[in-house]
Amino acid sequence: MTLIPFTPDRADDVARLEAECFGANAWSRTAVLASAAREDFVLFLAVDDDGRTLGYINGFFVCSELDICNLAVGTEDRRRGVGSFLLRGLLSWAKEQEIGRVTLDVRTSNAAAKSLYEKAGFVPCGTRRSFYAHPTEDAALYEITLPAGK
Repeated sequence: MTLIPFTPDRADDVARLEAECFGANAWSRTAVLASAAREDFVLFLAVDDDGRTLGYINGFFVCSELDICNLAVGTEDRRRGVGSFLLRGLLSWAKEQEIGRVTLDVRTSNAAAKSLYEKAGFVPCGTRRSFYAHPTEDAALYEITLPAGK
């Protein structure tokens, strides 16, 4: 498995994973490309030895903070360490960029994602009531403080 930065030729892969993982809440191919064109957005993909996209992670950053928007792994590639690999890669990148705090939100019912984040060192820091739609659900907020230095 290799971590690579997003390039526009991978937009269809990201849009496919968006639809598979997030259904009605998925970002379109156009939204993926528009976000990826922003200077305050980061998007990495995990690919296998054949170049097949296994998953991706993205987020927006400002100053010394990063907010993870989405982490998605294709159904057939789950439970193989892809999510952990993506998360470690993004956190490593964030530390290199001297980002000190990383935040994210996750559906309160998503036990697998919450476990992944907690194993990576994220701690719960709040709740947003009725944050998600389709279906309506609260968001659990998480944060991690990264050690200073590269």
